[in-house]
Amino acid sequence: SYSLFYGGRTYDLILDWCDADGAVIQREYVTVERELSDSFTAAYVGNYKYETLADAVEAAEVGDTVTLWKDTITEDVIIPEGADITLNLNTHTITNRSGHTITNYGTLTVTGNGIVDNTTHGNAALVNYGIAELNGGTFDRSHENGATSTDNGGNSYYTIQNFGTLTINDGV
Repeated sequence: SYSLFYGGRTYDLILDWCDADGAVIQREYVTVERELSDSFTAAYVGNYKYETLADAVEAAEVGDTVTLWKDTITEDVIIPEGADITLNLNTHTITNRSGHTITNYGTLTVTGNGIVDNTTHGNAALVNYGIAELNGGTFDRSHENGATSTDNGGNSYYTIQNFGTLTINDGV
C-alpha cells in the first residue's frame, strides 16, 4: 500500500467537511504533490523519485528509463510482462534480498556502469523470461561458493539464466 506522499506522486483528494451529524456541508477537491528527499530515494523515473526500485519500475511507462540513485539497493526486482524499460545502473549496485536480483518478464535494457549482484544460494543476478539487452553493468554472484559440479559450497547458481531472448553487448 502507498502512503499519501509516497514517491513524489501527485494525488487528487476529495475533502469532505461534515457537521456533527456527519452530513457533508462542504466538499473540496485538492491536488497534492510532494517530492521525496534524496536521502530516501532509491531510483527515479523522469522527475519523480521513488523510495524503492520496485516502485520506480511499477511507475515506469513504456520507453521510460529507471535510473538508480542510492549507492546500494537491496531488493528482489520484477520487471512485469508488458513493461518496456531501460534500467540505468548509474554506477550503483543492486543486491538481492532473498530471491533472484532481477527477474524480467517484459522488455528490459540495462545501461550504465554498476553492479547487479546476487548473494543467495540457488538464485541468479538476472533471470530473463522476456527480452533483455545488456549494454552495461557487471553481473555477479559475489558470495559464490561452488567448488565443483557436485559441491555447491552452500551458495551456488547461475549468474545469468535465460529462458527468453537475451543480447549481451560489449562492455558487460
